[in-house]
Amino acid sequence: LESKSTGKRGFVLRENVRARGDGEGGEDTCGGVAAKVPGEAAGQVVVDTRQCVIHELIETERAYNENLLLVLQMYKYPLEKQIRQAKKGVGGEPVLKTGQIATLFSNVESIYEISCTFLNELERDMPLGQIF
Repeated sequence: LESKSTGKRGFVLRENVRARGDGEGGEDTCGGVAAKVPGEAAGQVVVDTRQCVIHELIETERAYNENLLLVLQMYKYPLEKQIRQAKKGVGGEPVLKTGQIATLFSNVESIYEISCTFLNELERDMPLGQIF
C-alpha cells in the first residue's frame, strides 16, 4: 500500500491493531518493525514492507536452525551414542542400525551448518542484496 499523505510505500495500520500475533491489541506490527512517518494521521503506523520481509526471513531461518539442532541433539546423537554403547556391551540392543541412522539423517548436519552460515549472514547489518 502507499501512504496517501507521504507517498511512502508500506502498510498503514492503526496502532492498536496487530499485523500478526495473538490479536490482543498492542503495537506489535510486523514483529516490532514499525516506524511512525511524519504527516501520517494520528494513531497510524507505516510498516516498511521490505523490513517486514527481512524480519520474517530472519525469524523463520532462526526457528528452522533451532529445529535442525533439536533433531540432531534429541534424535541423531542419542541414537549414535546408543550404537557406540551397544558395541562396548553397555546397554541393550540399539533401536536403529548405523545404516538406518545414516539414511534417516543423511544431510541434516550439512543442512544445519549451511543454515547457521545463512542465519549469521542475515543477522549481520548488511544490505540484503549482498546476501542474494
